[in-house]
Amino acid sequence: MPAKVADFLKKWRPEVQNAETLLSASLAQAKAEDKKVLIQVGTPYCGWCRVLSRFVDANKEIFAKDYVHLKIDTQRMLHGKEITERYRPSDKLGVPWMVILDDTGKSLINSLGPQGNTGYPSEPSEIDHFLTMLTTTRNKITNSDLFVLRERLSAAHEVRMRESNKAAAAN
Repeated sequence: MPAKVADFLKKWRPEVQNAETLLSASLAQAKAEDKKVLIQVGTPYCGWCRVLSRFVDANKEIFAKDYVHLKIDTQRMLHGKEITERYRPSDKLGVPWMVILDDTGKSLINSLGPQGNTGYPSEPSEIDHFLTMLTTTRNKITNSDLFVLRERLSAAHEVRMRESNKAAAAN
């Protein structure tokens, strides 16, 4: 029986992705489409990583104007840690962490803001830094698009603050 279970798990195990291959493809796409690469580094067990992924996915029409979005999983991808180490200025920054590259792979700006790693931009200062990342690297994203992103991030912040206040009042 254990052999059958092992065979079943082996058969249905997801393919291990090679982060170097994905980065090369993303850079080639960015070059062909006159875009930059937005790398999002995370792990499968990081709650804020999932929140950031949902935010980017929900706003993909805005991000796709200027960025090829590449998610790097440092735990499940082959060479994920190496790519992260190549671009991240410190291994103490945590996840999620982001960097924007030009189409040659040069780092233009990352999520290390004035108050530390922005990660998912949930606080006003983090939202400001995240929008600075976009503002300084954009070509086609408009001021109106940036306003929409700010409003959506700020609204999510307000919801979290209300929920936190309710929880505190209940205790």
